[in-house]
Amino acid sequence: MRFINMLQYRINKFVIAPFVFAAFFFLCKGLVGMDLMAAGPLAPSSSEADGPQDNLKFLFAVFFITWIAFFAYIFFLSKRLSEMKREIEELRKSMVVSSQE
Repeated sequence: MRFINMLQYRINKFVIAPFVFAAFFFLCKGLVGMDLMAAGPLAPSSSEADGPQDNLKFLFAVFFITWIAFFAYIFFLSKRLSEMKREIEELRKSMVVSSQE
């Protein structure tokens, strides 16, 4: 039974990964205005201002991605913890049944 749970967990990881990549791609393109597919120079042009406020978009994007990753990690940990509690209860029940026989 444990193997089946781990197999489902691994399949879920492979299904979720493309969605995470797509979300990151659209986040970078939409919030930051950075086009990942554009073939242009990475250095800013001389006409752009070099003030600290110009980097706030990047700071917000990293802040947003970090919090999403944190809550996703907490979600998967809580899901795994509930699975482990359920397995412990099943083991306790099977021990009680085997001790009664």
